[in-house]
Amino acid sequence: MPLETVTYIPELTITNPVGATDPKSEGDDHLKLIKKALLNTFGAFVGTAAAPKSVTLTEDQINDAALKAAIATISALWDFTTEPTLNGDVTGRNKLRQNIQNGNYTFVLGDAGKHIYKVSGAGNSITVPANASVAFEIGDMLTVVNQSGNSVSIPITTDTMTKEGNGATGTRTLADDGVANILKVTATAWMIMGGASLT
Repeated sequence: MPLETVTYIPELTITNPVGATDPKSEGDDHLKLIKKALLNTFGAFVGTAAAPKSVTLTEDQINDAALKAAIATISALWDFTTEPTLNGDVTGRNKLRQNIQNGNYTFVLGDAGKHIYKVSGAGNSITVPANASVAFEIGDMLTVVNQSGNSVSIPITTDTMTKEGNGATGTRTLADDGVANILKVTATAWMIMGGASLT
């Protein structure tokens, strides 16, 4: 079988030479090929015939050196000495993004960190769903802004919503030009805040 073309160890064909068919005369060629692959792969470690080196590093030290080299490469690509500038997507998360809803509506997971903005319609409700159906995370805040010219009802499904200040639970009513913040405090409990506009 013809000798494979090899520069580094991973390119060696493990099944060569084929003992049943390859002539013994090719044996020296295979040995030379292995030597070449070893020197090309480990030359930086062992030096040259004129200036041989002895590898004294342990496996852990070699791995540590490789890790430091990788960190140096990353540091060259990224400037860690100056404060990064936040892009529009990240700074946008500091805003209460808007979801306009003028009919009956039930909060969805994507409403966490948004405000539901109601600008028209009467007799509508904006419902906080049960944890069993929509599992908001503890600490999620839901906000309702009502400028519809009418009051809006804010009920909760099966779980508990407590009004800040007086401990009342259950459905709340938000007056026109009112803002209500609803904070999830346990898996099935919320606190709702809205000042004088919330009853």
